Amino acid sequence: MMNDHRTPESADEDEAPARRSGRGIVPGIVVLVVVLAAGYLYLTSRDRPPATPEPVATVEEAPQEDSDALVRNPVPTPVPPGPADPLAMLLPDPLPALDASDTVMIKLAEFLIARPDLVALVVPQEVVRRIVIAVENVPARTIPQNRLPLVQPEGKFTVTKNGEELFIDQDTYQRYDRYAALMEGLDTRRVVDAYVHLYPLFQNAYRELGYPKAYFNDRLMLAIDNLLATPEVSGPIPLVQPGVIYRFADPGLEALSAGQKLLLRMGPGNAAVIKGKLAQLRKELMR
Repeated sequence: MMNDHRTPESADEDEAPARRSGRGIVPGIVVLVVVLAAGYLYLTSRDRPPATPEPVATVEEAPQEDSDALVRNPVPTPVPPGPADPLAMLLPDPLPALDASDTVMIKLAEFLIARPDLVALVVPQEVVRRIVIAVENVPARTIPQNRLPLVQPEGKFTVTKNGEELFIDQDTYQRYDRYAALMEGLDTRRVVDAYVHLYPLFQNAYRELGYPKAYFNDRLMLAIDNLLATPEVSGPIPLVQPGVIYRFADPGLEALSAGQKLLLRMGPGNAAVIKGKLAQLRKELMR
């Protein structure tokens, strides 16, 4: 578990760190890491999720000190939208309960994404919880596919052969074009503005995963940094198929995190778009 940083125990206290230093929006961050998580698929010949849900994997163990740990990445100080700002109409005060937050999240997604065909990629149930699970597992080895915040890509994963060698079919990268377009069209400042306002909802959902003392924004920053560290691979990517599941032939690539592998499967063009938007989001979150 990654419990390097702890948060206050009450909902009111949860809100304090967020108000001290941040901006944001749920669907925006969803799309930032969710696009990655939502597109995550095993390299299987049938391109379908496993029959049984996968456990939520974690990466780092929590420190054992009794003293409170400092928050490494506080959310930026919020800048309230003006009364004429349409975003102000979509940011409820007080916030709804976590179980009643889907309506708010979907309306924000419609506003921030502004394209119905791309909004349709967002799974409309348990939006906040799905985002938190995706963020938690991006740096891990697997992501629970039945808890992704975005729908899975259309079509099937395909490979090409050159003699006995297998490679990712570069035509399959097009399956992720819409996810990259969703990310590319986001206004990162608005996304962060909404995220900061809604931060207590994310923090509560993170607690539900078993992190009563950890700070969700720290995990978000870890996930972003992990994705930005994805290596760039030029040319066709070799695969092996020891069973039903395809794997990267390069052991170094196969050892990457779930989020990093997804970026590679999306193709260099889509990966570049998403990494560029992630870098912008990280800059906004550090203000």
